[in-house]
Amino acid sequence: KKYIIIFILSIIWACLVKVFYIPLILLLLTIKKDKFENNKQYNLFRISIILLIFVVLSSLVLPVILKDVTGDARVEGTNVSLQMKYILKYPFRYAYLLLKMTIKNFIRMFFGYKALNELGYLTSFDILTIKLIYFVNLIGLLLTSITNNEENKLNKKTKIIIGLAIFIIWLLICTALYLDWTPVGSNIIEGVNARYFLPLLLYLIVPFTIKIEKIAREKYYYMIVLLVNFANIMFLLISYYS
Repeated sequence: KKYIIIFILSIIWACLVKVFYIPLILLLLTIKKDKFENNKQYNLFRISIILLIFVVLSSLVLPVILKDVTGDARVEGTNVSLQMKYILKYPFRYAYLLLKMTIKNFIRMFFGYKALNELGYLTSFDILTIKLIYFVNLIGLLLTSITNNEENKLNKKTKIIIGLAIFIIWLLICTALYLDWTPVGSNIIEGVNARYFLPLLLYLIVPFTIKIEKIAREKYYYMIVLLVNFANIMFLLISYYS
């Protein structure tokens, strides 16, 4: 119970900055039934988690519906309240826009080299070195997910919940940027940046955890990832400030 409370409070604390990470609380639904005293406690816990998500999201949506909220002052033509009304008036049009955005950018945002190599607004170097470092990173992260312990393998239900949480966060991020950063009625979603998805990269890799017998020197993969990332950050800083 102590760890569950710490986890929930940590997620809510993070959501004070970026509320669209609240679906990460869905990971609590992966806790097995045998951890609870009875079915009633198990079901009550699951219902409470889902209700908590709706309460947090409603704190974001209701003010937009009930009063006029302007958009980001740096972008001309934005208005959060008017954009929300536009979405509610043309839900299918917005659903198509989300679908188009997902097909075009989902893989690029999560797995493209920009996800690990664009540190905020620091840089966006489109050069071969950056791309090579990214692929070394991705391979290293995949290697860290290799396990020779059968208990560490995730079941299908857990993988589905992780995938659902990630996809909901993707939709929330796109919608948040459409509301706040995109001119009202636009047929594109502007402002979606790969850095928003960095906290989710490991969750994308975890479901691919595989079991390989007699894997040698597994612990060194973590050190490789750390060293490559450190070299990458130093390279970006030197390139930018020089």
